[in-house]
Amino acid sequence: MKNMELQLEQAKKENEELRMRFQECLETLDAICNGAPVAAGDSLQDMPVCCMAVTDLTEQKHHEEILAEERLSRSIIEQTAGAIIVCDDRGIVLRASNAAFDLAGRNCLNEPFDEVFRIHINTSSRQLPDKGAEFELFNIDHLIGGKSFLSHEAVIRKDGAEDIYLMLSAVPLLDDSGRVTGGVINLADISEKTMFERQLKESEERFKAIFQGSKDAIFIIAPNAGFAYVNQAACELTGYSEQELHAMQIPDLYAPEDLHAYNRFFSKIMNGEAIVSEARIRRKDGIKVPTEFSNTRVTIGGTFYMHTVARDITMRNKAEQGVTRPSRRCGKARKNTGPFLKLSRKGTLKSTLQETLLFIMMQCVKSWAIPGMN
Repeated sequence: MKNMELQLEQAKKENEELRMRFQECLETLDAICNGAPVAAGDSLQDMPVCCMAVTDLTEQKHHEEILAEERLSRSIIEQTAGAIIVCDDRGIVLRASNAAFDLAGRNCLNEPFDEVFRIHINTSSRQLPDKGAEFELFNIDHLIGGKSFLSHEAVIRKDGAEDIYLMLSAVPLLDDSGRVTGGVINLADISEKTMFERQLKESEERFKAIFQGSKDAIFIIAPNAGFAYVNQAACELTGYSEQELHAMQIPDLYAPEDLHAYNRFFSKIMNGEAIVSEARIRRKDGIKVPTEFSNTRVTIGGTFYMHTVARDITMRNKAEQGVTRPSRRCGKARKNTGPFLKLSRKGTLKSTLQETLLFIMMQCVKSWAIPGMN
């Protein structure tokens, strides 16, 4: 009896060793190995034997991997920020992210894509929300037919609601043989971005209209005294084209003897001081033009620039000179009023007021030398 127990113990030990060897051999396979010694008394040529059972788990593990991948893909699709829709080869929605449900306004699983999402693709070169953009209806059949769509601007229009602007990308799904089995559509909501771009564009257009529509010359001058931006009036004032001015600096518009205002004020203006000055610009044709400058510092993209509004003051100077000369002559005329303005000791006029005014007017007319008047 004791001998049989020893043999059984030895058989268990050998069985475990054999099972471990089998398991090592089966590591490259999806299988498990189980073994047990045969009952006492069963032997093969007086040698203890055991029974081994090998179970193939390849298919089971394959199914587990498929389920794991399915759970992962579903989790990714549902939690992604964008609207992702997976359709079969009939255009029926099989999977959709939460964002896609929000876009559709309901749970759209097992519904035809084209009935849920009425999407219009921008087919023109104009960017949304340009009113001149042209659209065509997106059809899921094109995707199922094998056509891909990469980064297309699109819009969903709903009655009584604002347009929803999207960036659409869609690719067909293929099996191992290359047959189309469905498609994946990604819809990124760009409404906020589009509205911001619209506002930015409108702001730029307003600025351009004010900038280019000004009758005064406007120069935006960089820290190196180069002309970064100029309007049409600046080109007319200087005689240079916009391209030519962009390649120039402030000193290029002046004769050396007329640079005193630039040398005196430029650094002060760039340090934040607002200054009004006058100087003579030398045009491209060599003519010097007396000009008034209103200068302030502005910030563009974190860099300081000088904003200058320039105005030709030639006519103003002439007008001021014209007013000054007659006033002196009129003063002289008043001195030559003769006996008309002689005052008595009591301060009363010796002539009538009407005669005095008439005499002053005639003297002014003569001093101005108006043709045809004597």
